Amino acid sequence: MLCVLKSLVSALVCVFWCVIGWAADDPSGWQLVWQDEFDGKALDLSRWEFEVNAAGGGNNELQYYITDNAQVKAGRLFIEARKEHYSGPQGTRNYTSSRIRTRFKGDWKFGRFDIRARLPKGRGMWPAIWLLPTDNPDENTLFPQAMAVDYVRVYRKKE
Repeated sequence: MLCVLKSLVSALVCVFWCVIGWAADDPSGWQLVWQDEFDGKALDLSRWEFEVNAAGGGNNELQYYITDNAQVKAGRLFIEARKEHYSGPQGTRNYTSSRIRTRFKGDWKFGRFDIRARLPKGRGMWPAIWLLPTDNPDENTLFPQAMAVDYVRVYRKKE
């Protein structure tokens, strides 16, 4: 009897998640308020801004975030991490990348977020897509104090 009950609960949970997944795929009832298909020749700075710094994002990151490592090509945004020596006002790093955000250019309290992304492969990489509050009192305050939501985060260990 206990085995049958467990199977029934498992089946109901499966049906519940399948219905939730189906409902989320139905666009009726949703109103599109913002999108970027990256169909221009450069990043649309009316929608995005670059975060330029060597602060490490609160994670002791080794790269300097600069504007040169983001490109728009063929309807896609490419953000490249490079092993290169770079010096700026906040110091010197041996790696560079780009970090972009919609701060003060697109703010939402509730909604559905559809994101297509291909994440990099390689040991030591830590790509992420975060939802951060605009009114974060201190840009260096990260989760959990800033109430950030990790939409996507992949960590590949160094070996």
